[in-house]
Amino acid sequence: MVLVQRVRKNLNKNYHVNTIERVSFNSIGNDTVEEISRIYKDRKFTIRKPRFSQIGRPKKMVYEKPLIFVAYDGDTFDQVKYLKDRKIPANCIFFNDENEWRTEARGSCLKSDFYIPKKTLVAIIKGVIEQKRLIIKNKDDTEKIFKAFNEYRDIQDGEVKVNDVKSFDDLVLALAMPVWYYENLLSIRPRTA
Repeated sequence: MVLVQRVRKNLNKNYHVNTIERVSFNSIGNDTVEEISRIYKDRKFTIRKPRFSQIGRPKKMVYEKPLIFVAYDGDTFDQVKYLKDRKIPANCIFFNDENEWRTEARGSCLKSDFYIPKKTLVAIIKGVIEQKRLIIKNKDDTEKIFKAFNEYRDIQDGEVKVNDVKSFDDLVLALAMPVWYYENLLSIRPRTA
């Protein structure tokens, strides 16, 4: 589980990694989904932001809950069902071997289902790292991400640099999903509307 906050600085979108945590799932305790439910309902993760009208009305302030992404496979079916039953609007990510990503609204999850090649997710996160737009505040978390990428290079003041991504695991993909979403937001909105 990775908590990422998008921070706009000038025209750049930076991504601040607040938490990286391995949580277990079992059918009795539902540790992962309980934690997701707690985060979704926690007011500290709800942001207040302006919403502007395209027809010239004054802006209004709205409250926005966190976006949730779940990597969907046979092992996460129970997690997704649990979230759906509690009306927690998660987006499902299905990994595929296609050349481009695609989406289906209101599929397995309450929000959109996205079908994305893993290589696309890895390329997005690699690009963000190379552009120095990924900031990991906790040194231990930085080391976890480095281990997840398998062969890493430098850690300096919480900014991550990497020359090459040789392999990836669940932490890298968990980090890549929200980053991919915000990097592609302008092309996602028309497809999910």
